[in-house]
Amino acid sequence: MGSDSQRPSSPYRRPTRADVAKEAGVAGSTVSLILTGRGDDLSIPQSTQQRVRDAALRLGYVPNKLIGAVRRGRTNLIGVYLRWEQWSVPFGYWVETMMELQRAVSDSDLQLLIHNATKELTSEEAYARQAGGIVDGVLVLNSAKDAIADRLADSGLPAVEVGDTFSRLPFVGVDGALGVRLAVDHVWDRGRRRPIFVGHASQYHEDQLSRSQAFVESMNALDASIEWAERCLSIENDDDPTPAVLAAFPECDAVVCSSDDLAFRLYWGLQGAGRRVPDDVSIIAFDALRPIGGRPILTSIATPRAEMARLALEKLQKVISGEPFEHGTVLKPTLRLGETG
Repeated sequence: MGSDSQRPSSPYRRPTRADVAKEAGVAGSTVSLILTGRGDDLSIPQSTQQRVRDAALRLGYVPNKLIGAVRRGRTNLIGVYLRWEQWSVPFGYWVETMMELQRAVSDSDLQLLIHNATKELTSEEAYARQAGGIVDGVLVLNSAKDAIADRLADSGLPAVEVGDTFSRLPFVGVDGALGVRLAVDHVWDRGRRRPIFVGHASQYHEDQLSRSQAFVESMNALDASIEWAERCLSIENDDDPTPAVLAAFPECDAVVCSSDDLAFRLYWGLQGAGRRVPDDVSIIAFDALRPIGGRPILTSIATPRAEMARLALEKLQKVISGEPFEHGTVLKPTLRLGETG
């Protein structure tokens, strides 16, 4: 063996209460009382308290709050259930919604425990991991047809839906139909008279249907001479919408999209086909995500994600503590003007 070979290092050992007690020259129970903030109540001398805190700092010891919390039946841990398609993308709606949830939690005395589900995970397995764990309650993002929402609702485990206004669970969401009406009014005011609606053929069926219906109703109120229901397209999530749009509606002068992602794909597709945005065609997106380098700033319906996250967390805390709460909270979106219409 070479002269520079090394022995395997000893495995890390977490410092314990006994280590602090030995270092400070006090009993273990005294360490617990001081580090849980009860030293003054029990008239432990300040010099002793400081000696214990200094020893704990030197050793890197922090009391395990989770053990005591579990014993009390409240851990202050909030579970977040994410389906595979919600956590496996590097940017977009799910990423920004999770960021706002983390910001909301950082302003409270809570912690998030994120569960990233696999593609193959069944609803029963997902439920078992939430109900059998150590969380006080669960946040679910846009469950749509995922049976986990029904399973949680039937079980009584405290849970709140973030984003899906059609959920059985208590929810905080956004008025998608109002957002579409804002988009329609905007393109009409800009003189666009041949708009279409493009949505996703996704599991969020109720939400997509409400948005397309809002488009039809809004356009009928402006011009009842056209069959606006025939000017609604449904695109598979990963497809480029441009070929379908140009084939069915080559004369369209505005497109109301049900997401920013769909709008970006249409933007690049139309530009490649020689259609200028917004000169020839206006594009109105939905969600108003943060711009990424090299992409245009979309004219988009802005969803109040920070407020949605904060209110969802507050509602879940009420559900957990047994306080009265409103089952559904629906927030109003606004129009963010950008470069596409």
